[in-house]
Amino acid sequence: MPLEFITTRELVDKAGAVKGMVKLMKLVEEPDALVEYVCPMCGFSEKKKVAWAEPFVTGTGANKKFCVQCGKCGFQMKFLKLKKEAAKGKKGK
Repeated sequence: MPLEFITTRELVDKAGAVKGMVKLMKLVEEPDALVEYVCPMCGFSEKKKVAWAEPFVTGTGANKKFCVQCGKCGFQMKFLKLKKEAAKGKKGK
């Protein structure tokens, strides 16, 4: 089972405190990604399959963005690929 994409991230709430996390795994031969998350706003946790298409995934290559919506409060958890996120952090310093 070759992986197309995998990541584990900590998520921050609106105040900037780390209160949530997201795990994302996409296999090459599967059309959907497996997502497990804990919402940083309400603490709701869920495992679900999400179609590997917009609005979940936008952009291409290093510019991919991912958007997971909480099933309870509707909070949008958005994050970039690590390569792009690291480059963005270097520019800010």
